[in-house]
Amino acid sequence: MKKILIILVGCFSVFACKQGSNEYYLYHGLEGYNKFRYVNEDFIEGYKVQKIAFFQEADQLQYALLLDDSVKDETVSYYSLGLHVFLDKEKLPENKNFLVWDIKPEIQKMGTNKYIIGGFKDSIKKMDSLVFFLYDRERYQGVEGNRIVLKNIKL
Repeated sequence: MKKILIILVGCFSVFACKQGSNEYYLYHGLEGYNKFRYVNEDFIEGYKVQKIAFFQEADQLQYALLLDDSVKDETVSYYSLGLHVFLDKEKLPENKNFLVWDIKPEIQKMGTNKYIIGGFKDSIKKMDSLVFFLYDRERYQGVEGNRIVLKNIKL
């Protein structure tokens, strides 16, 4: 009887994150998830992004940057993460070519995976392109390192 109970507890802990849930895919490094892009690019040395995924969470669209295992907390906390979002002209404010958002990222761990997770401030279904970049955490003094550019995103 004890063996059966141990097996049931073990099975419950393995399947606690329901397959198909956002947490399940994040925990498993986005394996089996279909709304992501392979990136494998460095912002700077020691700050590599492997994949970028998009999730609908309640009423907000979120992005998750799957980081390389070697990325350190100190490196991420030194920079702000900026986004330029290029949309159809009719969805942009007057006299704007793109939207600009930013966050002060922190590494979030799910299982053995490291992520930066943020949300979009507006409801978006399609982006012509999306540009991620780093800059000095205290104030913008220009882009640091490389930009990561995704094109033709339909959500």
